[in-house]
Amino acid sequence: MQSKKPMELFCCPCPGQWSTLLMMEHLGLDCIQHDVDIKKGEQFKPEFKKLNPFCMVPTLLDHETGSERPLNVFDSGAILVYLARKYDKFCPNMNSKNPRDFCDYISWFMSHQSGLATHMGSYIYYRWYRDQVLTTRGEKCEKLPKEFLQEHCCNIERYLDVFEEHLCDKQFAVNDELTIVDMALYSWFVYLPLGFVPDLNNKKYNNIKRYTNDLACLPMFKKVQPVLDKHLKLPGGGSEEEVSIILHHGESGGGTLKIEPSVRNIDSSSQHHQTLLTAAEATLDIMPP
Repeated sequence: MQSKKPMELFCCPCPGQWSTLLMMEHLGLDCIQHDVDIKKGEQFKPEFKKLNPFCMVPTLLDHETGSERPLNVFDSGAILVYLARKYDKFCPNMNSKNPRDFCDYISWFMSHQSGLATHMGSYIYYRWYRDQVLTTRGEKCEKLPKEFLQEHCCNIERYLDVFEEHLCDKQFAVNDELTIVDMALYSWFVYLPLGFVPDLNNKKYNNIKRYTNDLACLPMFKKVQPVLDKHLKLPGGGSEEEVSIILHHGESGGGTLKIEPSVRNIDSSSQHHQTLLTAAEATLDIMPP
């Protein structure tokens, strides 16, 4: 007998969670979310390792399998593909009369998952979180060679350059329709204006900015946006209010980034807030008009 139990999502605040939540919102699916504190190493517990042998989030449990044994899917890309195929939405059919649609979709999706997401995820983790995670676990923090982050940054730039060119005059990444490619890209692109890859701050990615802001104006993206605003942090910390200063999307297509008047009145002697203001103004410079 098929279970009526909602899907279960084991996750933590990360791009994989955002893309999965976006997909579930678009499909109208309910899910039970289980927070996994990766800073405390909860992903290494034996019970979680049974669900995901790689000890990573997100991981999805689907109880609607036609049997008592739930189906577990790990890796955010695999979860998106699984849900798209199960409900036959937000991805072209592989058996379509026009195979080009499927080829374009799977090529751009896998290029993002294995390329941009891999390098950007590694850069952000090792640049901002690695030492904190290791310290929390009581492990020794070895200093990373400078070339390690530089290599990831060069690859991030290489992929962003390609996406910047590809997204010119496009509302959606492939086939002129919303697909899981857009959900995956959006979940990573929102990190760019927050300064998580500081070496890219001076580079103009106007097409990516316009594309990201246009997606943010869509109804289901708006519905998930408060979750992102709540959990996204500036590198090294920062409040929800501070994040919203930078991630302020306009209501119309194209989007705008605004600095609230109250922020401009902050005492300039506060180094933290002055840094925030500088970052916001730098981000404003690379936003489309």
